[in-house]
Amino acid sequence: MENNVLSWNIALEKGLEPRLYPYTAEHVPVGKYEAVLDFKIWAKKAMGICCYFTQRNTGIKFQFYKGTKTSCI
Repeated sequence: MENNVLSWNIALEKGLEPRLYPYTAEHVPVGKYEAVLDFKIWAKKAMGICCYFTQRNTGIKFQFYKGTKTSCI
């Protein structure tokens, strides 16, 4: 994984699929587990970063957002 945060368009050009990573609470695993940070994208309409993860033992994909609004979209 690269250390840099990508723009939305660059991420798509690289073949990344943000749409495969749900962000709603019911789709994000709860508890303590290991996950791999797959990539990071600057949020589209807010100041923040969307982080895209895959849970190691299940392969479940999910995203977390850290910024000024409630989601990456």
